[in-house]
Amino acid sequence: MTRKLYYEDPRLTSFSAKVISCEERDGAYCVTLDQTAFYPEGGGQAGDTGALSSVRVTDTQMEDGEIVHRCAGPLEAGTTVEGEIDWPRRFELMRRHAGEHIVSGLIHRLYGLNNVGFHMGAEDTTVDVSGRLTPEQLRQVERMANEIVARNETVRAWYPDPQTLAKTEYRCKKELTGDVRLVEIPGADVCACCGLHVTRTGEIGPILLAGWEHFHEGMRLRLLCGQQAVEAAFSAMDQCRSAGALLSAKPDGVLAAAERMAAELGQTKLRLSRMTRTAAAAIAEQYRGRGDVLLFVEGFDGGELGKLAGQTAASSGGVCAVFCPDGAGFRFALSGPGVRDLCARMTKELSGRGGGRDQLAQGAVTATERQIREFFRAAETEETP
Repeated sequence: MTRKLYYEDPRLTSFSAKVISCEERDGAYCVTLDQTAFYPEGGGQAGDTGALSSVRVTDTQMEDGEIVHRCAGPLEAGTTVEGEIDWPRRFELMRRHAGEHIVSGLIHRLYGLNNVGFHMGAEDTTVDVSGRLTPEQLRQVERMANEIVARNETVRAWYPDPQTLAKTEYRCKKELTGDVRLVEIPGADVCACCGLHVTRTGEIGPILLAGWEHFHEGMRLRLLCGQQAVEAAFSAMDQCRSAGALLSAKPDGVLAAAERMAAELGQTKLRLSRMTRTAAAAIAEQYRGRGDVLLFVEGFDGGELGKLAGQTAASSGGVCAVFCPDGAGFRFALSGPGVRDLCARMTKELSGRGGGRDQLAQGAVTATERQIREFFRAAETEETP
């Protein structure tokens, strides 16, 4: 059994150990040691990386009760190696793990909800809780979490004896047997956990709930701690200042200015929609009884383009093809009998995509106006006896 130095001293970064075994497997050299400071993945916390002598350790896992160091090269059994933990990475994970305990513990204490999922990714930490909270409730959790950080409380990890454990209230996701390791943060949490944490809450730094969404019957929270939270706050303020400059508003007035602009934009869209409908009716009337019609227009969105094609085809008594400029090509709408087949031919010849039903087809082509006109002249010639 490998001695777990990471539990004896979570801040130990260098150590010596004897290589017990080395086996090449799944593209890596799987090494076991007589003792290690490398933490194996568990409890939502990623396994440590670093080096054993000159060999890179890319991951650490617990496999069949053994701590396995996945290495980039071989190490000879029986030799002594010098281990070096990637401490900046480990410390960041410890800060984030302790921050998650505070948030999850407060949510449980305040609202009786449980942490049912936890993952520390490269960009953030996600926490899944068993119910839903309002933005105001989450803000309360956030404020209290940062108060606990500011108090610089001691983070205690220990194995209570069976009698003490039986009298202790603690969070746990599943039934446990044998020795139970508890992590306690005064005012926030007591939880069964196998992970590593900072020794004082002040080391975590700011805690920020950067986002949330409904997830199954509960919520998924996006949690940022320490420098991640600071950088997110910097980014948010930079964006707020930039938006304020565009809206001619101070940072604390951006929301009101954006709401005014949204209301004005809504009214503008409504007026434009009315004008578009009027224009479509006039265009359709202009081609009454003219048979097949090819139109090039501007300022119509996808839905309006389809309505224009339909109105014009009904008025003209033929097939109407409407094209509107869009980047390097055109959006289109075809209306009338047999346009599904016409759409298939056109998109093939004009490097496009689209589809529809017998009376209406829509899509886009990467072609010039000249190429489009040539296609329809050729199609008209084919149909002429």
